[in-house]
Amino acid sequence: MNAEIAPGDSALRVLVMEEDRDARCCLVMMLEAMGHRAAAVGSAETLSRRMARRTPDAALCDAELSGDDGIEVARRLKRLYPALTVVILAGSWFNFVRATHAALGPVLFKPVGSPELQRALSSAAATEK
Repeated sequence: MNAEIAPGDSALRVLVMEEDRDARCCLVMMLEAMGHRAAAVGSAETLSRRMARRTPDAALCDAELSGDDGIEVARRLKRLYPALTVVILAGSWFNFVRATHAALGPVLFKPVGSPELQRALSSAAATEK
């Protein structure tokens, strides 16, 4: 589930940052079923290293991280990569509201369904065309 994001495809390259291993695997499988290329990381530190190697078209960021604030991580991503579509995944209403007020991009409440995820990624797909 930690495959590299390959360049040159028409599919979106999506990087998933989710601490929970099962949720991370489910998101990658869902993205791949939608035809996207997905890679996953379990921490903000690993995310930074991966982003330094290759910038994806979109990133899914878990709002609730141990040791890091996922919304702050998303804010840093948008500051460094303004064109990047960042989708924040919130597991509580508190973080959903915080992420919505941060206005960094789409905010989805977990568990995420594929129709909601596809709509949230549509802005990245429009940019790619």
